[in-house]
Order: sequence, then C-alpha cells, then structure tokens
Amino acid sequence: MEYPLRDLLRVRKHREESAATQLLSRKGELEQAIWQFEEKRRELDEYVHWRIQEERRMYGEVLSQLVSKDDLEALRTNIEFLKSREEDFQKAVDQAQGEMDGARKAVLEAEEFHKAAVRARQKIEEHRTIWTQQTASEYERNQEKELEDFRVQDSRHES
Repeated sequence: MEYPLRDLLRVRKHREESAATQLLSRKGELEQAIWQFEEKRRELDEYVHWRIQEERRMYGEVLSQLVSKDDLEALRTNIEFLKSREEDFQKAVDQAQGEMDGARKAVLEAEEFHKAAVRARQKIEEHRTIWTQQTASEYERNQEKELEDFRVQDSRHES
C-alpha cells in the first residue's frame, strides 16, 4: 500500500532543500558583506593615517616660512577638505556595517526558516514510520485471521 501523504512529504522535502539553498546563499552574502566592511574599515584606517601625515607635512611647510593670510586660509580649507573626505570614508564604513548587520539578520531568518522546514519534514516522516508500522501490523492481523478462517473451514471439511 502506498503512503497516503507521499505527495506532502515530497513537498516538505522540496521546501527543506529550498530553505537549505537559501541559507547557503544568505551565508555567502554575509561573507561578502563582512569582506566589504573590513575593506571599507581598512580604507578608512589607511586614509586617517595618511591624512594625519599630510596635515603634519602641510603644517611643517607653513611653520618653516613666512606665509600670508591667504596661504593660512588655503591651509585651513585643505585641512577641512581632508577631514570631510574622512567623513566620506566613515559613511562608507557605516553603510557597510549596516549591510553586514542586515546580512547577519537575513542569515538568522534563513536558519529559522530552514529549521522549521526540517521539523515539518521530520513530522511527516515520523507519521510515515508510524503509518508503516500500523499498516504492517494490520496486514499481519489480516493474514493471521485469513489463516484461522482457512483452518476453521478446512477442519469443517474434514469432518
């Protein structure tokens, strides 16, 4: 006898496979987001280091000579520009952090969805095991009953 929930079990297995595929995809996206965050963080660190050195160099040039008020204003403008570029790098880091956090959340959601799909499949498989055992027991009882009926009929014919 064919298991009556066979089609449902097939659907549950398919959902579990889809959930596993989705989970792998989300983990890959998380790895990419982590790499992107680390790259942006490294770029920021390198820029900050370079900016500090550049500011020292620019101040050193100004301190070693007589400069006009316009030259000092140009120095201030250049330093402000360098600091504003640092803010751009920081914004890129913050954005990468947000994307990484979102990717982590997506992985957690995909893990929960996969766990639910596994549990749903396991429930049907447990039911199939019970159904198979009950069906086998019922078949054995029917076989024994038929054998008894046959013995009763056979003993009546001998008399």
